[in-house]
Amino acid sequence: MLDVILFRHAIAEDRLEFARSESDDDLRPLTVFGRERLTKVARRFKKLHSSFDGMISSPLVRAQQTADVLSAVYGLPFETWKELRPEADPMALMELLRLKDGKYLFVGHEPHLSRFTSLAMSGAPEGSLKVKKSGFVELRFERVAPGLGELGGVVAPRHLLKL
Repeated sequence: MLDVILFRHAIAEDRLEFARSESDDDLRPLTVFGRERLTKVARRFKKLHSSFDGMISSPLVRAQQTADVLSAVYGLPFETWKELRPEADPMALMELLRLKDGKYLFVGHEPHLSRFTSLAMSGAPEGSLKVKKSGFVELRFERVAPGLGELGGVVAPRHLLKL
């Protein structure tokens, strides 16, 4: 059995404004507001999910910064996987998950998280689901394969902040 929580990174600097700096978008950081909101969300998130067997993040700065906050709340280090990049093939992540068992927290980006969720539930990486920043999707697999994932829920940060 594998439980997967797909957590989208917190609010980052505006993409277009950051592009004017001529810096690589991979380096775009969280905003101060995004980090503060994430800290509140993370504490409430822990009330729903008290522990994980592992945490894995995209290599992009905004995801790494999100994972840093979650890591501090859980006291759990995280790994970095390129398969969580926004443009990554969702099937590549599916293949890696076949090697896992337990409960894992993944920090990533749109559209990758929604494409992976669609692949997990329907077998095709196209769908209309959108994960809000600092929001998450819960999936469960008895056996990891496209179309065999069960949706446990999609939670926006505003819902967590009401806990």
